[in-house]
Amino acid sequence: MNLLKNYLIMGYMLVPVFSSEIPSPLPPPLNIKWVSQDQEDRKSFLHNYELATRSHNADAQFNLGYYYDEGCIVACNLEQAIYWYTLAAINGSSNAQFNLAQCYMIGRGVRPSVSQAACLFKLATEAGDLEASYRYANLLLMGEKVGVAKDEAEGLRLLREASSKGHAEAQNRLGLYLIRKGPETLNEGMEWLRQAAKNGAIWAEYNLKKLADESSDQAAKDIKEATP
Repeated sequence: MNLLKNYLIMGYMLVPVFSSEIPSPLPPPLNIKWVSQDQEDRKSFLHNYELATRSHNADAQFNLGYYYDEGCIVACNLEQAIYWYTLAAINGSSNAQFNLAQCYMIGRGVRPSVSQAACLFKLATEAGDLEASYRYANLLLMGEKVGVAKDEAEGLRLLREASSKGHAEAQNRLGLYLIRKGPETLNEGMEWLRQAAKNGAIWAEYNLKKLADESSDQAAKDIKEATP
């Protein structure tokens, strides 16, 4: 069985190991707390459960995690959600890696851990998840402030990649970062902000207006100081 990056679940934490084992599935849910009364929904849940436990199907494991996380079809159960998300993440589901990273960011069903979230965002990024790439880039740029090793070069590379693919929030973040970086990257930063605003990023519109106001205030100040 393919275990992504040779990770093994241990207390809902992903740690590097040199093993191909996975934890035994949970016992069959004999007393399921159904939320949905639709028989097709229930059949879908049980079908996914069978695939997840017997075949270790990553998509089915993710689906179970999602059902328990959102409380759809079955009652919300964060312990079960984290369990299935983790198995799915180990088996290569980028959706599970992303959702599990979000759980670690906010402490939903697990102890908050930005470093753990960064690890999972990185895995999802390597699988081609654009939103994960944006989130991971942010963490790399913030670095020690959030408890991860700073890597400006990699963070900017990922932001540029996401921005070039039309991710509006990445364009906004990249624009602001380049503007704050210094005069040599100011024009490029402004261009990314304009692109972000064009693509619907509300914060980009706000940032452009704020920068324009600051520029006007500075120009007025310069004129006043230059006037005899």
